[in-house]
Amino acid sequence: MSQKTRNEMQDKLQNKIDIVIQTLPDYINDYATYLIQTKALGTVYEYLINVKYFLTFMYGDTKPLWDISLSDIDNLNADDFDTYTDEFSRNHSVATTKRSLIALRNFIRYMNSQGLTNNKEIFDISVPKNPEPDGEHLSNDDVKHLISTIMTADNISAKEKDYHKLQQTRDLALISLLLTTDITLTECVSLDLTDFNIQTGSLLIAKSDHDERITVTGKTYTYMVNYIHDRTNLSCDALFVSSQGTRLARKTIQNLIVKYGNRAFPDKKVTYATLKSEIHII
Repeated sequence: MSQKTRNEMQDKLQNKIDIVIQTLPDYINDYATYLIQTKALGTVYEYLINVKYFLTFMYGDTKPLWDISLSDIDNLNADDFDTYTDEFSRNHSVATTKRSLIALRNFIRYMNSQGLTNNKEIFDISVPKNPEPDGEHLSNDDVKHLISTIMTADNISAKEKDYHKLQQTRDLALISLLLTTDITLTECVSLDLTDFNIQTGSLLIAKSDHDERITVTGKTYTYMVNYIHDRTNLSCDALFVSSQGTRLARKTIQNLIVKYGNRAFPDKKVTYATLKSEIHII
């Protein structure tokens, strides 16, 4: 990731954080400063937005959020937290519910540590456990079939084939990179064209707290080189771009994985987690 891209992403996150803070009580400012000093901006935003969701749920119908007092926070009981968690879980996964409760615990713990509140009720609420993995994974033969499906575009309409031809080299490079390395979805989205050295296969990956360089080899390297040679839109800094010439979004990549998974394995649910269950050789 180039410094320019990194700065743009950080600026966007900081702007989102500032917007959330403006809607919350003044005492949230010190909490936000504490978070920024100890956590990545993406985590800061996630924690603050979960505090906002909770306060909206508890008091949104009775008063503006910025009028919620410290005594209001102090008077919350275990039933309040339990009711919110139960309601939140109806529309969110176990993992998302777990992260929300962890964020709220962090907020209350900070408020207590500063002597602003003395509320320990939330710590009586059990953090939900992530469900056990269903064991779905791809065998070596499955991986070969998935790659073959992307290459041949079987079982799709003529119109879809025309579109597929435009994106085939990109999708081969993208999915093979996810299959054969430990790169995450966020790191993949953040890649810039300049992060890949086409001569050496070196790929610079922006981790949360440092940059890491790996070497792309084998067929994945071939697919990456073919994609870069075939790219016609060079105005976007991103390595993986959409048909509109913009940086691919996380959701778009997840949808691509599901799309090709459905084509290759009609009876198997293939998701991002399936691809990342282990590192493969292709």
